[in-house]
Amino acid sequence: MTNYDKSILFKLNTLGDKIRQAREKQGLLLRQAAAFLEVDTALVSKLERGERRPQKDKAGRPIYCLT
Repeated sequence: MTNYDKSILFKLNTLGDKIRQAREKQGLLLRQAAAFLEVDTALVSKLERGERRPQKDKAGRPIYCLT
């Protein structure tokens, strides 16, 4: 794994942590947050775990909507 790959993973995990923290701060379950954001529950879960990259034009939407 290159340093660039590690950097991307770190950023994704940080974003995922922020999404999870915002969701938990609101007392929302994954499925409730997904319904609010109009996305699949699996997508929110993958974003939180850093397994999926958000689309560039929608990267801030989950955090903005949940805070």
